[in-house]
Amino acid sequence: MNYLKQFLYFQKNIPAVDVQISVGSHEELYHAMENGVIDLSLNDRRRAFSDAYNNMVLAESTLYIEISTKNPLSKLHGLEIIDLKKTPCILVMNQTSQKEEQEY
Repeated sequence: MNYLKQFLYFQKNIPAVDVQISVGSHEELYHAMENGVIDLSLNDRRRAFSDAYNNMVLAESTLYIEISTKNPLSKLHGLEIIDLKKTPCILVMNQTSQKEEQEY
């Protein structure tokens, strides 16, 4: 979901609207919405939608993982997240987001 091109197009063609882009983790953006720092957040859904906001699903996607061919799970046609519960995972992210991503 790369919306940057659309935002830049919008900003160029509708200059009366001030568009400023902030980047943050899911939690950082959620708290920025709660505190009125930002007006719009594009995020994955990690909790039930709040009635305090207008929520819209923009896209749904398939989740992909890379797993060694030596792992028995690699022989399966498909997996559910529960199948991976006991499989170590490498999380690629910045240091500040590591704990919240592990918990998620």
